[in-house]
Amino acid sequence: MSEGRSPPKKRKWRLSLKYAFCTFPNGYKSAGIVVNKEVKSALQCTQSFSGEDDHDHLNCTLIRMKKQGDAVLVRQDKIIMRCIFKDDVLIHAVRIASGKNAFFLTGEDIDWDGEELRAELQTEHEAGEFFLYTRAVITRLLYDPSIEKRQEAAFIDFKPHGRGHVYFSPPFANLVLSLTWNMGVMTGEAFLYDTVTNHLLEKIRFENSCITLVEIILPDQYRYDELPFKDGCVWKGDVLGGVATGSGVLVNSEGVVVYEGMMLNNMREGMGTEFFSEEPLNRRSYNGMWGNDLRNGAGTNFDPETGASCTDIWLDGKVGEKNVVVAGVEPMTLSPGVEVLCIAEKSCPRGEKFVFSHFPNLTHLYVGSGACPHGWRLECCHLHHLVTVMIGDGSFTEGPSQNGDPRSFLCRVVDCEQLKELCFGRNALPYFKLETQSLPSLETFTAGTHVNLMREFESSELEGEVETELEGKVNCFAAAPSFVLAHAKSLRSFLVGDGSFSCATEFFLEAPRLQSLSLGVEAFQRVAAPVFAVPMPELTTVRVADRSLQEAAAFPTSPAIASLQLGRYAFAMVKEVPFSELTSLQQLHVGTSSLASLTHFALQNLPSLTEVAVEVGGCANARAVELVNLPQLKKVVFDSGSFIRGLRCQIADVPVLESVHVGGNCFEMAGSFVLENAPSLKSLTLLSDCFGQCEELCLAHFKALEAVHLGENAFANVEVFVVDALPKLKRLVMEEGSCRGAVGDEHMQVVKLKNLPMLEDLAINDRCFQNCRNAVIEGLPLLKSEHTVIGEGCLVKAACVVKKGTVAPGVISKLEKLENGCSVIVIE
Repeated sequence: MSEGRSPPKKRKWRLSLKYAFCTFPNGYKSAGIVVNKEVKSALQCTQSFSGEDDHDHLNCTLIRMKKQGDAVLVRQDKIIMRCIFKDDVLIHAVRIASGKNAFFLTGEDIDWDGEELRAELQTEHEAGEFFLYTRAVITRLLYDPSIEKRQEAAFIDFKPHGRGHVYFSPPFANLVLSLTWNMGVMTGEAFLYDTVTNHLLEKIRFENSCITLVEIILPDQYRYDELPFKDGCVWKGDVLGGVATGSGVLVNSEGVVVYEGMMLNNMREGMGTEFFSEEPLNRRSYNGMWGNDLRNGAGTNFDPETGASCTDIWLDGKVGEKNVVVAGVEPMTLSPGVEVLCIAEKSCPRGEKFVFSHFPNLTHLYVGSGACPHGWRLECCHLHHLVTVMIGDGSFTEGPSQNGDPRSFLCRVVDCEQLKELCFGRNALPYFKLETQSLPSLETFTAGTHVNLMREFESSELEGEVETELEGKVNCFAAAPSFVLAHAKSLRSFLVGDGSFSCATEFFLEAPRLQSLSLGVEAFQRVAAPVFAVPMPELTTVRVADRSLQEAAAFPTSPAIASLQLGRYAFAMVKEVPFSELTSLQQLHVGTSSLASLTHFALQNLPSLTEVAVEVGGCANARAVELVNLPQLKKVVFDSGSFIRGLRCQIADVPVLESVHVGGNCFEMAGSFVLENAPSLKSLTLLSDCFGQCEELCLAHFKALEAVHLGENAFANVEVFVVDALPKLKRLVMEEGSCRGAVGDEHMQVVKLKNLPMLEDLAINDRCFQNCRNAVIEGLPLLKSEHTVIGEGCLVKAACVVKKGTVAPGVISKLEKLENGCSVIVIE
């Protein structure tokens, strides 16, 4: 309310209902309209005043006899006020001003409730409903959540302070709000104007960030005039209420234009151009935003000698510091033109909202470890020059209170088309949600791993070491319900550390140029259906650590993948992996219990594969294993318990394979083991209880094989055991119970040890070949008795045929001394 003006008198209301061009006094019955004094539908009505202004009436909507929604107050066929009602209560009103002396509505007249308006703005309305445009524009601009706002002022502790501007996102980018803040609180008089027409639209008054006064300026209130100023200049342009307000030019006493643009209350405001008054004329000195008759906002300064231009963001006529380090606990004042901003270690302990979107020239943002501990909002939106964002370890660690917390813990990185590196350190932002959009240049995304700020920003006030106190704490974005990174067409590296996004149930990644994908322990562990939206033909490295994506049923593939490392329990729900599509695969590592639902493990025709390793319990449900036509494969390791339910295993056409290691309890029920066309094989280890149902083990014509080790009870039911034509075999070890043979008269185990010219160590431990009936031993010239072990229960009742001259006499003697019914037949 204007000072010195008495409050408006309270008025009595006289109500009548208008329907179908008829007037029904209140309380009268009418079919379909009023029944038992209850309105059955929404009615358009007119409510008239009694009192000093009998010509005033309110056009509104009645629902159940209560005024609801939009209404207008009409005087002499002109709208003088627009209102919003809820259950007969006036919650918002805007006075349509008429002339210089029009007064504002005050807080005594308006029971303002911002939450109600926000709820209305988020509610869908029927087509054609007169809704958003029945109130002052400022209410929509400030309270509609779909409209982005950027504040421009001096920032103290990251809160705007003093005189400044608010800019809005399209379709309201031409509107600017000029106002005053007191440590982030909007206060005093404000002005909303259009930078295209240079017209003032609304005058507003704030108290504690709430709108208390609104005056709408109508176009017909402006008039053209020429107003002289005290300094001798003359304003030629729009005049409102006797002062220069609107669009025009300012000329000096010599008639030279020194300013062209907008004025507000006789001061330069909004978009305008300042000219040099010296010869030659019409040379620009400055072009851009103004406020309080000073350069305030984005603008371009021109050199008077060369005409060279420089664009900056101005504050009270000056360009502020561009490279800033915020250190310590005391608040600092920042200019909106900051380009490189570093928040040092453990700084900003009181800050809560860090909206870096208010610094449009920002190129690099660094936050040190332990900084901003109570921050619950982090925004980097519409920063078109931003290249790097690095958030240090243990920063932004505030969490929601237990008894319900109205704060929204959110990190937004949106519409930063030059951003290349986005990094969040260990244990940073653990309770935040992450929103990313429109990051077309992003090359590196990292979350939950140590961020080395010293590497990026050399300052003694920055800390780059990992703090031991962070150990065991909740990791980065651990509480985030989802992760979505779309249209990341430049992304090359995606690294998420241990425990990050551990509660997320949604994973969406659209990165066609991704080269490296690395997920730490328990990262995305609850995601059942990860979405890799597009093919990733350049993906070369995939590392998924323990329990990461353990519920995922989809698997990322790319013909360029060279290294695939899966930790424990990773992809435990995946039933099929198209390994045949990984034509560039070089290393495959499957962790404990990972790929637990896979039924067929087939590696075929992979020209670059060199190493395969499956840890304990990996691929436990795979029934068939095939390693075929792998020209570069050198090493195969299947740890204990992997492929425990495997029924067959084939390793073939592997010309450079040197080592095969199969751990205990692998392939316990397998009935087939095929190893062929492996001319470079040097070491074969098949440990305890593996291949228990195989009937045949034939190791022949492996020219490079040097050592064979069979564990306890390996090949327990084998009926044919052949070790033949192995020119470099030096050591053959068979642990207790291996190859003992199936029990029963119908089983006749045959054993052949032939043509092993380099064999020096032979250990056949207890109960090996226990059910052998026929054995042939020949061509073991280097085998000595002192390096030969034949345990108890071996070759029981077997007929051993030994070729004289090819086996050392000591070995023959050791066979003849067996006291288990074994008969030795020596032939010439």
